[in-house]
Amino acid sequence: MRNKFDRQLSQLNTELVTMGALCEEAITNAVKYLTDNEENSKNMCLDADTQIDKKERDIETLCLKLILQQQPVAKDWRSGIGYCGDCTLCGKKGNAWRNPYPGNGRSSDQNGVRKY
Repeated sequence: MRNKFDRQLSQLNTELVTMGALCEEAITNAVKYLTDNEENSKNMCLDADTQIDKKERDIETLCLKLILQQQPVAKDWRSGIGYCGDCTLCGKKGNAWRNPYPGNGRSSDQNGVRKY
């Protein structure tokens, strides 16, 4: 039983690392779009954002399954909650390109990209 839990935690870690790589890709493409105004970079960034959102849901689902199925002890509980928090933070970082300056009153286009 414990081995299964350890494998699931390992899978959760792998999924989180994959999501981090997607966020890195999205940020790189967002910078290219903002500096060079390349339409292709914008489209790649939007695609990565969709993948990030899906990966975030997958990770949260896996966290909840772990909690419900394994009923981990307190130390394991903190690890699972930490993964969920990291996932949410990573997803927000990946979405930051859409609104790099929230609340500044500037409008954005239909894709959430700020107009300056």
